[in-house]
Amino acid sequence: MMIEVDNLTHTFRARGDRTTSPLQDVSCTFEDGTINYLLGLNGTGKSTLLGCIAGIHRPTHGSVLIDGRALSELRYPLRSVGSHLSSNKFQKTHSALTHLRWLCKLANAPEERAAELLNAVELNSVGNTPIANYSLGMRQRLGIASVLVGNPRNIILDEPLNGLDIQGVMWLRSLIQGWADEGRCVLIASHHLKEVEATAGTVTVLSQGNIVASGTTTEVIQQNQATDLEQAIAQLIPELGS
Repeated sequence: MMIEVDNLTHTFRARGDRTTSPLQDVSCTFEDGTINYLLGLNGTGKSTLLGCIAGIHRPTHGSVLIDGRALSELRYPLRSVGSHLSSNKFQKTHSALTHLRWLCKLANAPEERAAELLNAVELNSVGNTPIANYSLGMRQRLGIASVLVGNPRNIILDEPLNGLDIQGVMWLRSLIQGWADEGRCVLIASHHLKEVEATAGTVTVLSQGNIVASGTTTEVIQQNQATDLEQAIAQLIPELGS
């Protein structure tokens, strides 16, 4: 079972009649039981690809299959894919508990799961506090809880380390490894190359809407005759040398 992206292109309207395509004929797969990172500069299509996989964006061409099925075919998509793509998308007048209870309804999960997840991400003491009063790190933890509502096989995160302190980074690293050990597919967009090099199973490098490298971290480093991942990325992305 896996996430399969086939010849995916996503085009959207920019200013006036101008259109832009952050993704162009992208194909890739991400298997169960693996930790996978998307790497690249801002604006190269990482977040767009995650959004297409999570069902937030509709591809202009191509397809995304989750364990062999389109997400739109599933009655309860949150049971298949859990995603946290932004810490600014919460309804900030709501409490964390209200937010998670709403997601439980969408996933057809028992309401008490909301309180369980708040405890799991160490937010139970502020569960009734408006999200507007949360720090970035607290919103990241709430995002992780949101991902887990439907107990999905596939987990998608966009820059999840932002706002976390050292303890939070260690906590999330352990959580991500645990998900992979349970057989889940974990897909993350990140700029933290040292963390990627330490934890990734595979990396996929995007540049100007195309995949320019993919494989294990070691493979990508060796293929580019580099000493570490940072040097390999610098060789793969021309803009970094300009």
